Amino acid sequence: MKKRFVLVIAVILILSTLLAGCTLFSVNGKRDSEQIVATVEHKGLVAEVTKAEFVNYFNQNYQTYYNYFQWSAEEMGEYFISVLARQKMNIVLAVEKFGSEKDGGINKTKFNAIVKKNVKKADVKKGYDVYAAYLLSLLDWDEQKYVKEQTNKMFKDSYDEYIDNELENEKIKAEEENNNNSSNKNTKEPRPTKDDTEDITFKKEPVITDEYIAEVKGMKTFFEEYKPNDNSTKHEKDAYKEQEKALEKSFTSYDYYLAKQAESRLLTKYQEAYKDTDLDSVNIRINENLKNTLNEQMKAHKTADSYKSAMEGDSVVIYH
Repeated sequence: MKKRFVLVIAVILILSTLLAGCTLFSVNGKRDSEQIVATVEHKGLVAEVTKAEFVNYFNQNYQTYYNYFQWSAEEMGEYFISVLARQKMNIVLAVEKFGSEKDGGINKTKFNAIVKKNVKKADVKKGYDVYAAYLLSLLDWDEQKYVKEQTNKMFKDSYDEYIDNELENEKIKAEEENNNNSSNKNTKEPRPTKDDTEDITFKKEPVITDEYIAEVKGMKTFFEEYKPNDNSTKHEKDAYKEQEKALEKSFTSYDYYLAKQAESRLLTKYQEAYKDTDLDSVNIRINENLKNTLNEQMKAHKTADSYKSAMEGDSVVIYH
């Protein structure tokens, strides 16, 4: 009888864990984030939307569409995946067009191999660096410089914001303690930060010299330029670590954002040069993984009851 009682308790514990949305088995977050939720195909070129990309986009836009349009999770999911799929479609179109204009034409096998073996692996050393390098090779030297500058600026702005917030917090704390302690602590100030209000639109370089090319090739990444040293302040060291932690938490890398900037520049260039494009050869397929991913996001933002009706349909959506 005692054994049966223990067994019943064990079963209850297991069921409680499962019903609570937990699991007794650990999930590889990085591998889970690399699942494919949509695939885009055009003239032999293939691009994919990963679960991580969809989840990030969903989290960034969920509140806006829920508050202003009262969309259900399913409605948002279908719209968001169509947006991401169209973005991938435009990237493939741009790669096909500009790659074909390069000497020797586009190597479709190489591009597909890069996407399949590297792009899904947001790894610091092996992942998006190969993809980013390939996209940069399709751009002119002044465009490559612009892409690298904008990527560094993104991290530098976040870095500066962290330092500014820490200094402001110190100032507030000092004012609160001022009545009891009038001594002036001898702390080392970080290098001054500035507000970036300059024009960040791309401007064509009139003349590309060998020195200019060497400068572009030798440009340092944010993490190389601002790596802490003996002269760095505590705030600078902490701000740098925060940038590293942000990448770790999102399973991405510096090269991921470099690739995204390169994609953005390619898309802008493509849209400016080629207004009309025949899209009949583009095939966009939505994978079954999307439904599971959407269900996870639904639970993360609202209770299951709130969106029960939104998940009743089980048909796969296909966009052309």
